[in-house]
Amino acid sequence: MRDLPGALMPSGDHDPRLASMYRNSARAFASKFFDEHYVPPLRVEFGTIENADALSFGALTTALQISTAIIAKGLVFPAAESFRRTTQDVERAPLVPLGSFGNALMFAFPTPKLIEPGQASWNVDIDYTLTEAAVKELVTVLPKHLDDLASIDVLPAQAKAVRSAMKTLADAIKITGGIKVTLDLPRFDGHVESVLSSDQAKRVGSVLAGTRDRISEETVQATLDGVRTQRRLFYLVKDDGAEVHGPVGPELLPKIREYLGRRVTARLQRIVVEDDSGHQSRAVYRLLSLSLDEPLAPL
Repeated sequence: MRDLPGALMPSGDHDPRLASMYRNSARAFASKFFDEHYVPPLRVEFGTIENADALSFGALTTALQISTAIIAKGLVFPAAESFRRTTQDVERAPLVPLGSFGNALMFAFPTPKLIEPGQASWNVDIDYTLTEAAVKELVTVLPKHLDDLASIDVLPAQAKAVRSAMKTLADAIKITGGIKVTLDLPRFDGHVESVLSSDQAKRVGSVLAGTRDRISEETVQATLDGVRTQRRLFYLVKDDGAEVHGPVGPELLPKIREYLGRRVTARLQRIVVEDDSGHQSRAVYRLLSLSLDEPLAPL
């Protein structure tokens, strides 16, 4: 285990208050980290030890912090049109870099007592910080494995903040090479593992290369064929055999589990991304609402 004070600080013209917060938080977590029973909640591994240098550590740490801040901003201000990161955004949802071990970076999350008094309101609840909520969303949106193309192809149907965060992280992978991300939040759905390889990062850039969204709604009758609960992706099969899949909000997951395998009426948001040349992407879908298309059996 080694400390990387320079590489683990946010790059660029960061605010002195933010630098002080990073140092104080890291010191506060240091004693906990050296406890053999302590598992850092966020671990990021590089594909090879050769890629694990100070440049890569710094680039990835900065990208993770920016991505976390952007998603946190989207959670707090979901109707915002711009998700450019500011110092205030990072202060709202800071990651705490703990150091490195071999080819891995370790991070922790702030606790309420480590957040300045004026920042306490940015907790989701008394035990769950905005940083945790944002990181969980980011890790959930990332591909589960190297063959997981569905998680990338549906990105245009994700929230604007999620798309911006994913593009930021994918751009960093051009410097660092592929990564594996492990999130351990025992209180909230436990263990999540994700990856983002160099090839997947290129695909993210290609999928998100459009400049304008063409959005419409449509209602379909179909069979609810499947769901990836941890990744929050739904799968519908229409009468003609065509498959529709895409992201779904957590509020609809209980209904999806209840209706799985049954015929449903689904209200979908259809998104087509258009670039400056007028070329349009393949349509992707987000599930907005769901109802049963067959009567419930009498009790």
